[in-house]
Amino acid sequence: MKSLLSFFVSLSLFISTQAQEGQFSAPLKGKINSTNTTVIEKDSKAFYAAERLDKSQSIQLSKFNLGNMKLEWSKTISYSAISADSRYEEIVSLGNQFFLFTSTFVKESELLQVYCTIINKEGIVQGEPALVHYALSEGRDYAPNFGLVVSPDLQKFLIYFDPPFERRTTEAIAMRCYSSIDLDMLWEKEIILPYRTDVIQVHQFLLDNNVNVYMMSGRAYNDNFSRLNKVESGSYIMYYYNAKDNKLKEYDVTLKEKQISSVGFRFDNELNIIVAGYYSLSYKLNASGTFFYNFGAKGGGVIAASFMPLKDEVTYKYVTDKERDIIPDLHLKEINVLSNGNVLLIGEQQYTTESVQQDLITNSSRVETRYHYADLLVSKLEPSGKHISNTILAKHQYCLEKNDDCSFAFFTDGSSALFFYNDAADKAADEPWLCGSKSVTAKAIISENGNIIRDTAFDNKEKSYQLRPAMTSRFITIPYLLGYCNADGYSFCISK
Repeated sequence: MKSLLSFFVSLSLFISTQAQEGQFSAPLKGKINSTNTTVIEKDSKAFYAAERLDKSQSIQLSKFNLGNMKLEWSKTISYSAISADSRYEEIVSLGNQFFLFTSTFVKESELLQVYCTIINKEGIVQGEPALVHYALSEGRDYAPNFGLVVSPDLQKFLIYFDPPFERRTTEAIAMRCYSSIDLDMLWEKEIILPYRTDVIQVHQFLLDNNVNVYMMSGRAYNDNFSRLNKVESGSYIMYYYNAKDNKLKEYDVTLKEKQISSVGFRFDNELNIIVAGYYSLSYKLNASGTFFYNFGAKGGGVIAASFMPLKDEVTYKYVTDKERDIIPDLHLKEINVLSNGNVLLIGEQQYTTESVQQDLITNSSRVETRYHYADLLVSKLEPSGKHISNTILAKHQYCLEKNDDCSFAFFTDGSSALFFYNDAADKAADEPWLCGSKSVTAKAIISENGNIIRDTAFDNKEKSYQLRPAMTSRFITIPYLLGYCNADGYSFCISK
């Protein structure tokens, strides 16, 4: 009888310490924006968040108990000792450690230097910062962008530099590959790609478990709105670099009479390479259909290739007299491979509008720019690239500054797609709405067969918070973590 009683007591204690749906973590103070705080690790018991503190050249690393969402500790880690010019670049979790990357510009030698600081899971710095890469630069303002990709097994990472301008014909891509176990450099290489005037510049990179590199033509992932108003006309090439044999191979994925308007690539479950996105028939920035390639691992050949037009059932609301079967201003935001091998392509309408506000008294005018985040297209493809379903998730938010507060957070349980975004409580789904206060967190599930289930996850007014999609955990395991913020600080919330 005693053992039975102790069992029920233990069970009740276990249930009482588990975070409930909609439970928020302890708020952390600090006026932040959505680009400098994010969840960087989550396991079965805890999750870790990092906040950039640029003015003090430091980060705030915090650990939260996943069971009750309580803050266990929060530590400030400074990187100012490296240089007075040191800037944050990125922090990632690899194995049982965090890797903090910072950069500094040395004016005398005109070098941009990247340092790596290793931090353990208790927030304690391990050793001195290590110089892991450098590049020549004419100044901090002209310095190339820092790039980092991690292998699927999380045991290696690649550092590269991506210039904000087009590379010159003889300009090399300087890469270094490291082990995340002991920070040993595995190889370094300066690659000069074959020069062709028609090829779109390489901006996207992948690293496989054998430390080989894939490079893909197309826009950088962090492109701002100013570059999203035109099609980048030209040839799209994927390059494969075999580090062991020092050989470069190229794959031409250009669609000839069809112009690629948005493209991405990633590994599938077998570590083959998927290259996919949208094409346009009118050489405008719209989607007339999807294209799909699957290439074998380690520089293998084509496994599958297809392009599929979008049908009237998903394009009817966008049809004009001059153009049919298109979705305008559609940008690929996500490629996700489901547990059964099917592929999700997620695109979002993203565009700007301007309105002139005229003051009749002073005769002055002001131009107001609006940044729109509208409908989502969720396409489910077979491993061959054939359409299983195409679903339009109607929404329309806009903001007056370039940020992702009006965009979405995405998760998947391996079969269904789950979306969270800010919205007004009482409005039509596709009615334009200025992202701001008095909002709710909208929740939309697209089931395995393409049906949409909409609901309100949380009323943001209750906590005076607003969802920040860029803060949201990218981990697909339940429970999901959502990032929230207000003028005083930020918090995280559980959704199951």
